[in-house]
Amino acid sequence: MTRGRPIIECWCCGQMRPRFPRELCEACYRRWCRKGFTGPGPGPSLRLAMAERASDYATVITTLSASKAAGRIGVTPRTITRWRRALERAT
Repeated sequence: MTRGRPIIECWCCGQMRPRFPRELCEACYRRWCRKGFTGPGPGPSLRLAMAERASDYATVITTLSASKAAGRIGVTPRTITRWRRALERAT
């Protein structure tokens, strides 16, 4: 079930594992599903991580295709397309 998922640092346990929703690893995600998502979740740190990923992409936009950049940064090619459009609008 983890095939093709980017490796992230789980914000809950801190382990480097395949990404599941809410920037969690599979074990933490399943535990949260069982107990209910009662906590605030990643919140601002997730937004900061997303902003850092976007700035990482800005540095490789001229050298990599969307799919290669997505694999390198750890997002989907669709996200890369959205970031590319946002960067074009910003300039």
